[in-house]
Amino acid sequence: MTKPDITVHKTALADTTVCITGTLDQLTRKEAEELVIEAGGTISSTVTKNTDVLIAGEKAGSKLKKAKELDIPIRREKDLIKAVAVDYSMLHLVPVEPEK
Repeated sequence: MTKPDITVHKTALADTTVCITGTLDQLTRKEAEELVIEAGGTISSTVTKNTDVLIAGEKAGSKLKKAKELDIPIRREKDLIKAVAVDYSMLHLVPVEPEK
């Protein structure tokens, strides 16, 4: 596993709750969680209706199933890296509710 050299934008994941599951290719789980936190996001150990995005690696199990049931966007490790390495939020990956 070779950790990519990433300059993290501190607000890329502001107000975003991320859950991580499965085996990642480039990062350890701890490294991925640290990236999310450094980019202003919050880590959730479980998938709930409050989860904004699930990062799924190989051998993802029950969290993946739950995310599909709740219509939570599922992305790969590379999407996480791309999101924190550039200054935009992963919220564009999450369906936006229309204003009432």
